[in-house]
Amino acid sequence: MKRSNHHILPVLSLLLTASLWGLVWYPLRLLEGQGLSGLWLTLSSYAAALALGLAWLWRSRSDWHDKPWCCWS
Repeated sequence: MKRSNHHILPVLSLLLTASLWGLVWYPLRLLEGQGLSGLWLTLSSYAAALALGLAWLWRSRSDWHDKPWCCWS
């Protein structure tokens, strides 16, 4: 009888998702333990993502100056 490996993908996706959630959850838990409430924790997370995104956009500004149509796609 041939054994099928089609069950491996769901298991791997669950393991990857659980690992990523653990990597995100642990620093948030530590910050909350230091007294940062949920609202300020959310605000600081989004501010950090915005700062990283703006830095990335600033570094790649020559790409979208040469091809402004890329910003509209």
